[in-house]
Amino acid sequence: MTPKVDLIQQLLAKAESTDNAAEAEAFTAKAEALMIKHGIDAALLATKMAKAGVRADEKIVRRVYEFKGAYRKTVAIGVFQVASAMSDKMIQGYKSEGTGVIKIFLVGFEGQMDDAERLFRSLEKQQIAALNSWWPTASWRRGINTEKHEMFMARRSFIQAFFNGAASRLQESHKKAVRETGGAGTALVLQDRKVQVQNWMADNVGGLRSSRGPGMRGGVGTAAGYAAGRSAVTPRVGGGRAAIGR
Repeated sequence: MTPKVDLIQQLLAKAESTDNAAEAEAFTAKAEALMIKHGIDAALLATKMAKAGVRADEKIVRRVYEFKGAYRKTVAIGVFQVASAMSDKMIQGYKSEGTGVIKIFLVGFEGQMDDAERLFRSLEKQQIAALNSWWPTASWRRGINTEKHEMFMARRSFIQAFFNGAASRLQESHKKAVRETGGAGTALVLQDRKVQVQNWMADNVGGLRSSRGPGMRGGVGTAAGYAAGRSAVTPRVGGGRAAIGR
């Protein structure tokens, strides 16, 4: 484990464990900035090595993540949103749905995939903590008379908005990192990485039917979930494959 990876893991662990909203936000933001910079630096180094005739020791990999439970689709799509946003779409993917389970297949360069997994695993935990913190304060609830479907929809809207908020924050952080690293020149290098991943997908996955993840929809948990995601506050199996976010 490199010192940078060790620091990222320590920061995420602190974000998951603190009850202080400001601390959680600061720890997560710092970890995200390090991950984004790490991915950009790796791309620039690989390009520099290629121009010098040296083959970079990295590869494109595909990994699968399985989700179950009542909110499986919402969490699965949220995980993809986070991975895509932190990599500026250098990580791509598709999904497979079955009875009681959804699988997300993510494709990208190995180092960036490792960072993405660290981040979305941490955000999954922070999302649960944020939901548990918000739920008792929900003024719309009517106690035992609240319909189960209403409660389900409220939780789902919160979770969905949490990941949308986190993705929005990551997109802004990535744009900032590109500007600070080299602007247009860096953007061209990263675009080439996207093309490499797209070509790998075409060669190894084949055609995928278009499918978009859920966008921002109205719901009683939307505003609270989005705010929590922006700040990262902690208080049929084998069926048809579909691309995500295309």
